[in-house]
Amino acid sequence: MLYSSSILYNLAINPVMVYTGFYIGSDHIISAAPNHIWMGVAVASGVALMGMVMMGCTMNATHRHTFYKHKSMAHLIDETWDTREKVRIKTTIHEGSDPSRARLLSVHPSYWVSVDKLRPWLNNWDTWEAEKPEWFTMKSLGFQRQVMRYAPAEALPRTVLLKILVEAKDNGSTRRVTPETTTEQLVSKVKKYRGRKWQRRRGADSGSAKVGPK
Repeated sequence: MLYSSSILYNLAINPVMVYTGFYIGSDHIISAAPNHIWMGVAVASGVALMGMVMMGCTMNATHRHTFYKHKSMAHLIDETWDTREKVRIKTTIHEGSDPSRARLLSVHPSYWVSVDKLRPWLNNWDTWEAEKPEWFTMKSLGFQRQVMRYAPAEALPRTVLLKILVEAKDNGSTRRVTPETTTEQLVSKVKKYRGRKWQRRRGADSGSAKVGPK
């Protein structure tokens, strides 16, 4: 919508700029056949408008409304999560909602769908590990790494929660899990581990910021 508005603004401001140029311009500009200049502005504006109409008529009808209705990034991803069934990853076209959703999780986590949508989909993790679809193991996409780092703990299946704790570098209570440990307890441990990890990173950043000449 902002893109469309900027185009309309430029089309509207062009005649104003030409008129202002004639009003405050030099004698050389005024004597330069004003009718020809106005004709040029009219033709250029007409061609631009015709191009906009042609673009609107030939584009995918499901995307046409995005040029006149505002939609936030989060809203767009939430809608795409439910509707898109085909996506290009690198040079390959992947069919189905699973690769499309994996691709959506490559954006910043602040734009991800809600936990209620993420949790039931991630519950298929064990199936993905057994079948190993291309998008699941693709290093360039980094789906597994992205989920393990940024997905809310409440949305993660038990398999991923255990994997995060096993790969934790510290030897604290987060590593002390047994088969009897409930999923709720695993969620709590992952939250604590992530919290300590964030604090260590913040402390490292603060320490490096203090380094300097004495």
